[in-house]
Amino acid sequence: MKRGRPHKSQIRQNMVELLYFLKEGYGYELFKHYRNLFAPVTMRVVYYHLKKGTQLGEFQLSKVIKEEGDFSWGNQSEKNYYSLGPNAKPLSDLRVKSYFSKIAENRLDWEDSSGREGNSGREDRSGREDSSGGQDKDISEAVPHGGGMQ
Repeated sequence: MKRGRPHKSQIRQNMVELLYFLKEGYGYELFKHYRNLFAPVTMRVVYYHLKKGTQLGEFQLSKVIKEEGDFSWGNQSEKNYYSLGPNAKPLSDLRVKSYFSKIAENRLDWEDSSGREGNSGREDRSGREDSSGGQDKDISEAVPHGGGMQ
């Protein structure tokens, strides 16, 4: 029996599924798609798994593009594009497939962090759209006075 932590990771496998349908993508793009489809993760963990997956041969660096612009950190940005490596084992997840087919049909805005279709405003739990335009409501009306914990 091997000692130590196993090399497999569900997060990295989900990223393999994303790249299987995307064919190629950079870190931030994968992060946005990941958050739309799966449990919330940090950007840091996505970049960690890109690095680890490259070491394991699940991903490979396909190209590096330097973009000029007015960024908060300077005037240049570097995008590392990844594709699937020889050791990747995509399972062709139906959830990912339907997500990208909806994007291809323009039925889903992939940059929408909520991952819901056709939701221009915030919704409350009843499914009604919030007419306040996303502004927080005054909670003093919702909380009864004098009704603290006893």
